[in-house]
Amino acid sequence: MRRFLSIVLCVMLCMVTLVPMASADTKMAKVSTGSNSGVNLRVSPQGTVKGWVPEGTSVEVISTSGNWCRVRVIGTWVNKNGYSHGNSYGYIWKAYVSVGGSKKSSNVAAQIGATGNTARTKTATTLRSGAGNGYGKVASLAAGAKLMVSSSKGTWAKVIAIRSGGNKPGYVLKSAIAKGFGGTTTAACNMRAGGSTSFGVVGSVPMGATVTILYVGSTWSQIRYGGTTGYVKNSYLRVK
Repeated sequence: MRRFLSIVLCVMLCMVTLVPMASADTKMAKVSTGSNSGVNLRVSPQGTVKGWVPEGTSVEVISTSGNWCRVRVIGTWVNKNGYSHGNSYGYIWKAYVSVGGSKKSSNVAAQIGATGNTARTKTATTLRSGAGNGYGKVASLAAGAKLMVSSSKGTWAKVIAIRSGGNKPGYVLKSAIAKGFGGTTTAACNMRAGGSTSFGVVGSVPMGATVTILYVGSTWSQIRYGGTTGYVKNSYLRVK
């Protein structure tokens, strides 16, 4: 009997050795494809695409297996119904996951988990599920709340509310919002006429300056400083 149990134990140990194990790697990372695009989020390795994650979005790496990472999306991602907030699980090709990123990254797009036209609320208001007061309440927004505006319809704007607990999509009355939200520069930098070093310099910004962020791109963002509007690299910006 003892000999039989020993044989069974040896077989089980061999099976464990032969089966590839996914690493229990729970590190912060960000989507990095080397472009201004993004990457597919799949339900399983090589499985059905459940959505699309923009460049620079923060993710938590749950595990890795082969060429795939199982992740939890922290920032905003896009599903078949449009924008969705974070805390969604899925798989991303490992080559497109850069370990070490986080929502406090120096990349402003990674900080807020979204790109696009920015705004803030002028007064306390309600984020609703549709363009009208008859739609359900998604969240209460305080004055000064950060928004990413995707489109407008009549007196309503379709937005993403930038929140530390996860971005939330919805609709806000346009009368309650003002363009741009606050940021600071992490180093002295030039403002350019467009989002590339090939564009001319239109001004300069000192380190620690308070600026208004008008548009967030994956690499460059549009800001206003001292009455001048121009583009600055995301690595020089931090959201207030």
